[in-house]
Amino acid sequence: MDIDYVTGLIDGDGSINFSFPKGQRRVIPNVTVIASLDDRVVLEDLVTFFGCGKIYELPSQAIVFKVETTKDILGKV
Repeated sequence: MDIDYVTGLIDGDGSINFSFPKGQRRVIPNVTVIASLDDRVVLEDLVTFFGCGKIYELPSQAIVFKVETTKDILGKV
């Protein structure tokens, strides 16, 4: 896995999101990549590539790689 592959993966199947919790003066960022359960190894490789993030299975037979900490997003992703 190299940076060009990761860039294409995030561009095609990923997103960068920001949430604004009600009543709080802060922004919560996250980077996600969604894939089918068959592509679990690809998302596991993302965890290794970035040295951060977690993988979650969804009820819709999909799997998600997610980085949710500002420190990891700014320093590693």
